[in-house]
This record gives sequence, C-alpha cells and structure tokens, in this order.
Amino acid sequence: LVAALKKQYKLTGGNELQWFLGIEIIHNRPRKLLWLSQLVYIEKISQLVENKEIATQTLMRSIELFLWDNIALASEITQYQKKVRSILYAAVITRLDIAFAALRLAQFLTNPSPVH
Repeated sequence: LVAALKKQYKLTGGNELQWFLGIEIIHNRPRKLLWLSQLVYIEKISQLVENKEIATQTLMRSIELFLWDNIALASEITQYQKKVRSILYAAVITRLDIAFAALRLAQFLTNPSPVH
C-alpha cells in the first residue's frame, strides 16, 4: 500500500507515530500496549488558572454549584468558556474520568460565578 501511495504522492515520515493532534502516543510493542497521553496539553491549560493554589485542588468539590443571581461580565464569560472548553477537550479525548465534572462546569457557560 505504501509503495502504491509513493507512486502517486510524496510521502514523508514513516517513523513510529509519536504525536497526533497534541496527543502523545506511547507504544510498548513487545507487550502490545498503547497509551494516549495529554500531559503536555493539561499542563498548558493549567496555566489558564490565575490562582495557582486552585489549580492544584480537586476539580469537584463537596459543595453544590448553583446558578448565580448576578450577571457575569462578558470578559468573565469568555474566559470561563475558554477554560471549560479546554477541560472538555481533554475529557472527551483521553480523560474520561473528568467528564462528569467538566460537563457539570459546562452547565454554567452563559453566566459563571466566581465560585464556578
């Protein structure tokens, strides 16, 4: 197949896949194991949090999140949406363990409070 494709197209690479769409591919061929890692991506999105102490806390707290009676500023809404979108991407691709928390945060995309 590769030889036939090379007749029609200029192919580059051919090495073992290491990165794909920001996801690190880790192979263990002898044991036939494959891991997908977004560690670099998660470290990058952790920089979106202004308060670094909060970034190290557990995503889900024991307190319930409620709708906010006040109205968030447009810039606050945009920043919140950017953060939640980034978390949702990781949850959908490789971190299914955070999907519930990410979807819970997504419920407040139109009017996030400081607690969210």
